[in-house]
Amino acid sequence: MVKRSVLCAALLVSLLVGLFKEKGFAQGLQKVTFRYSWILYGHAPTYHYAKELGLFEKEGLDVTVLTGTGSGTNVKLMGAGENTFGEADFGTMMMGISRGVPVIGIYGILQTHPMAVATRAELGVTKPADLVGKSIAVAAGGGDQAVLPAFLAANNLTGKVRVVQLSSGGAKREALLQNKVDGIVAYVNEQVPQIEAAGVKLNVLRFSDYGAPLLGVGIMANTKTPPEKDITQRFLRAVSRGFEATMKNPEAAVDAALKIFPERKRETTLKELQASFPLFHTKNTQGKPLGWMDKSDWEKALEIMSTYGGMEKKLPVERYYTNEFVPANY
Repeated sequence: MVKRSVLCAALLVSLLVGLFKEKGFAQGLQKVTFRYSWILYGHAPTYHYAKELGLFEKEGLDVTVLTGTGSGTNVKLMGAGENTFGEADFGTMMMGISRGVPVIGIYGILQTHPMAVATRAELGVTKPADLVGKSIAVAAGGGDQAVLPAFLAANNLTGKVRVVQLSSGGAKREALLQNKVDGIVAYVNEQVPQIEAAGVKLNVLRFSDYGAPLLGVGIMANTKTPPEKDITQRFLRAVSRGFEATMKNPEAAVDAALKIFPERKRETTLKELQASFPLFHTKNTQGKPLGWMDKSDWEKALEIMSTYGGMEKKLPVERYYTNEFVPANY
């Protein structure tokens, strides 16, 4: 009788342990949600690779990685406290902050902006002035919609280019492939490799090379209901380790992402990822830890957005970013 009771108790303990493991309780993991700004693109395989390597779990975090529908939407979601951390184009985030959205940049990923105007090569567009009279597509709710005006104004093109607003990044890519527009606002580490993989040669004018050296994509947190400092530091430490691992083995990072997005082409996804690596620093952040941001880069970006990008209220630079949580050692 005693033996039977002991056996039943052992079975009950085993079932409970299995349940706790399934729910993530055994390890005491803290739940975190992170939404990157778009579907799988550019550097995004890093987040799935970090999960596969267990880097978040090693920091005591149970991270749910979510895709997004554009930087503009992500800024609004983060301002509403929908996710613990979110990713956005920092130009779009700046506009939101200046309008009162309670978010702040905490980790710079693509610090050299990947945004560009990409036109079909046969049009012969090799400088901004060649865009006069051309049609350029942007995605509703995307960072390009907020940042393109700065590029146009900096190059005296305001009102001289026909801007076509489409429903998504995929829609503008298809519009260019079908020759319905002359060009699109494209990321050099996303749509450019995708379109060229489809057999269309492009001429590319990067915003950062033509009067609009804006900051690119980064991670933000809510300032009204911020996550605990310790959680933020652990999350960013795992992210940094993820980027280091990805740069060492981009093929493995792509393979991890394709388990989630099997419809994506491996070669194109790898090209997008590798095209992201040179964008991780500006000349002012060389030699600094991944994610660390330079004040002068932010001041320059704010000046461009306020002068050309329609930012009506420019706040002190410290309101837009902080390096407080960027891991120095990981």
